Amino acid sequence: MDKCPRQYDSYQSTLTPALLAKAKEQLHEDECTRDPSLVQMREFIAKHPQIQRCRTDALFLLRFLRARKFNVTAACEMLENYLRCFQQWPHCFRIRDSFETYEKLIDAAYLVPLGYTSGGQFVLLYRPACLDLSWMRPAHVMKLGAVLAECYCDEEELQVGGMELISDYQGVTVAGLGMWTIMDLKLLMDATTKAMPIRTKRVHILGLPRFGAALVSTCLAMIPLKNQQKVVSFMEFDDELTKQALSQ
Repeated sequence: MDKCPRQYDSYQSTLTPALLAKAKEQLHEDECTRDPSLVQMREFIAKHPQIQRCRTDALFLLRFLRARKFNVTAACEMLENYLRCFQQWPHCFRIRDSFETYEKLIDAAYLVPLGYTSGGQFVLLYRPACLDLSWMRPAHVMKLGAVLAECYCDEEELQVGGMELISDYQGVTVAGLGMWTIMDLKLLMDATTKAMPIRTKRVHILGLPRFGAALVSTCLAMIPLKNQQKVVSFMEFDDELTKQALSQ
């Protein structure tokens, strides 16, 4: 993974005409902005004294450019934060556990990719009640989230369409929410808003018990107002409400 290869790859679009139009309208992306932005990001990586290894392929860099709507300075800052997460908190973000551990995390089904909506948003379901509290901790939630991000973030449809998160708190216990410390929440909120190159379009909170309101309020206080405004809350789980939420 050479941060300054002799030759860089060229971008080959896999976007449909509709997604190309959406990228231009919503992200300010076209050939006139894309190619110069990739050049600038590659120069930034090559000259950065603290970056030792980093992917420089177009698809990887477009994660950050699209997440920041082709503001190159903001995209480079997000890339720095992304790389810092893996260095400073490897227990939460580095993929270095055994296959059996990840198999157990996946089988628990507390983070489930649901595919894409008709509007082109990638949907991820989070179910904290499925966590096995005998051994699972906040780091496992972030660890599997990081794995899923690496698996799906190279999909151009996700990069352009963004993501919707459904947080289903039905059946969650006090212990299931109480395991999160302020430091855990701060790390998670900073990572999702400042480091992970995913455009979160909306967060749907379903079935939140009254004892969980304080945790959600704490999380909201840690993120910018524009991100707070993306949160939609339904107090009770209902299939019709879920369909309504995803159709918006």
